Amino acid sequence: MLIDLNMPGMQGVLSIRRLAEEYPDVKMLVVSANESPMVMRACLQAGCNGYLTKSAKPSVMLSAIDLVLKGGAYIPREAFTAKPWKFSARQEQLLIQLATGLSNREIAQALGLSEGTVKQYMFALMRQLGVSNRTQACLKAREILGIGLA
Repeated sequence: MLIDLNMPGMQGVLSIRRLAEEYPDVKMLVVSANESPMVMRACLQAGCNGYLTKSAKPSVMLSAIDLVLKGGAYIPREAFTAKPWKFSARQEQLLIQLATGLSNREIAQALGLSEGTVKQYMFALMRQLGVSNRTQACLKAREILGIGLA
């Protein structure tokens, strides 16, 4: 299954996670204009089998599709490039969930944490982002992840 994160009705990483849970045998390959390494990693962690940017060469696209269909995973080198922000793995997870607009309770359920722990992480993340409220934090998370405001 080819997935575009910005397709109508899609909720990005959240949709990938739901599809992976509901259809574990279906191979999923994200094809997106979003070149954010954090988004790539989030999609892979959510259960997709590969991530292609729309700027990839046709030969790379064909190779990635073939690899995924044969049971492999296509992970672009860019998924592991350095980034200007220094987030821990847990902060990255929180940032991605925040960018999708989830509440603290929903984030806690998605990450297997208590709501109180999520609130503590959120406070620290907001301080690191230099914002004073959750709306600003969500907007900043979307900016960092390269997610548009569709």
